Amino acid sequence: MISSSCRFTPLSREALKQRASKGDHVPDAQAFQRNIPDSFAPRSFHGLECICSYPTFLRLPTEMSFPSYDVTPGDDTRLARFLRWDFHEAPSHMSPHVDTSELSLLPVRDRESISSTGMVSRLADRGIAYATSRPPMFADGWGPPSLLESLISRVDRRPPSSPVEMRWFQRTRTWRGLHYFRGYFPTPAMSLPLPPQSRTAYVELLLPEGALQNSSLSVCIHLAGTGDATYLGRRIIALPLAHHRNIGALILQNPFYGERQPSYQTGTKLRRVTDQFLMNLVTLEEACALVHWLRRLGVEHVGLTGYSMGGYIAALAAQRLSERLAIVPCAVGDRAVYPLVHSPLARLVDWSALQRDAPDDRRASEYMSELMSRFAISRHGDLDAAHRAILLGARHDAFILPEEVHRLARHWSQSELRWMDAGHTTGWLFCRTAIREAITDAFDQLEDAS
Repeated sequence: MISSSCRFTPLSREALKQRASKGDHVPDAQAFQRNIPDSFAPRSFHGLECICSYPTFLRLPTEMSFPSYDVTPGDDTRLARFLRWDFHEAPSHMSPHVDTSELSLLPVRDRESISSTGMVSRLADRGIAYATSRPPMFADGWGPPSLLESLISRVDRRPPSSPVEMRWFQRTRTWRGLHYFRGYFPTPAMSLPLPPQSRTAYVELLLPEGALQNSSLSVCIHLAGTGDATYLGRRIIALPLAHHRNIGALILQNPFYGERQPSYQTGTKLRRVTDQFLMNLVTLEEACALVHWLRRLGVEHVGLTGYSMGGYIAALAAQRLSERLAIVPCAVGDRAVYPLVHSPLARLVDWSALQRDAPDDRRASEYMSELMSRFAISRHGDLDAAHRAILLGARHDAFILPEEVHRLARHWSQSELRWMDAGHTTGWLFCRTAIREAITDAFDQLEDAS
């Protein structure tokens, strides 16, 4: 167990000027974000002096305990604003499309009480957003306006489920004591204007040993988050579930990512906003088709899970499906307005390119807020009472407001809400046990109900 301590004391402007006149170097908050010292070392930045003793967030172990501390802001509170410690005071530039009226009703703990766990988690989120901000997304603008509208309207339509024509790269293979398959199938969303590389979907299937002879089989579909172009992260979640809980995994690769990346795209940075909407909609239809495919194969218990964007798609798919499912969306809220427009993830967007093509001379951020609010989970159906749903939120998330998680929990009144004591990034890196426990419990509830 690694403990830490952190003490902040205010420095007056005169004290800062005096230090500067002596030639003392005063690091800023970004310098603090880049490197948290391993040993006690005095630091001062933005009018606050800090003495810290905990390791860099990139090397945090899976289990940590951070005591709370008090912060007394002086006459310069830029650091507090930088870390967004207080949700009660919404950012001044927040658009009218983001409802902050209920934030003051949250318990103090849910409003991110000042704790070093929350500080490190938020620094990690901001560091990831900064490190991945180049090249930006949406450098080619919005895409065709008619396509934008048709994609939004298609979310409410439920096209007939096309049968999945799965083909395997090899018949069977044993890997780490598991049955391992890699397969592909034509996407059921062929009517959408996808690039040729994205029209074939790729999956990994992991089954527990003896599963092929087991009549009571459980399989969870794992959907990818933003930037997750490989199977590795989700495979790490799935392997212990298959080994110790007999829950298999079907890991789907998103269109525009990995083997499905278009030739004109650099990495995972989508070129147009329509590409983002296409990715979400196609993944949604593929997830629903895979649920039906598993049912036809005789899989008794089926689940859907995902982290961040993957959790958002899993939630939308659950509302489309009436079959009994185990649903575990992680680090996701009802609406995606705040993450993309107001959170540190806004760094990833090429706002200048979007502003050039914004309709009716509107601000690009306002138009994006309007579009994203139309994709709110609560606007597209409800959760069937037969499902067993566990929502897993990150208490110190810099990308997803806790109120958005509460909002989704209220919409899914029969769901269970749990919290990771982590941020968006640290939750994915260090709270995988909590994610696995939520998946296991949802499947247990599904089995008990049957």
